[in-house]
Amino acid sequence: MDTDQKLDRLDQKLEILTDQVGRLTEGLVEFRLDLREMKEVMRQQSEVLQRQSETLDRQSETLDRQSEKMDRQSEMMRQNHEAFMAEMKQIREVSQQQADTTDRLVKIVDRLLSKE
Repeated sequence: MDTDQKLDRLDQKLEILTDQVGRLTEGLVEFRLDLREMKEVMRQQSEVLQRQSETLDRQSETLDRQSEKMDRQSEMMRQNHEAFMAEMKQIREVSQQQADTTDRLVKIVDRLLSKE
């Protein structure tokens, strides 16, 4: 191989190398752009997750308050039920006493009427 051929061959190899470096550079640029896009998407997702976390915290606090409120209402209903049952027992006792008194009065009236 003479010098011209060697230079041509070297020139071809240099062109191939330049082309490969160019493609590599383009690939790196695209990779950096993709990386920037991924960083932006991850930042946005992080913001969304932070907002969702805050929302879940507020919902949890709301559920805790509602649970406490329901516990208080349940206790009030239990107390009201107990008071109602006590009143019903008292009404039954008074009704029984009235029935007993009425029976005694009927017997007294019957005896008085039978003596006449």
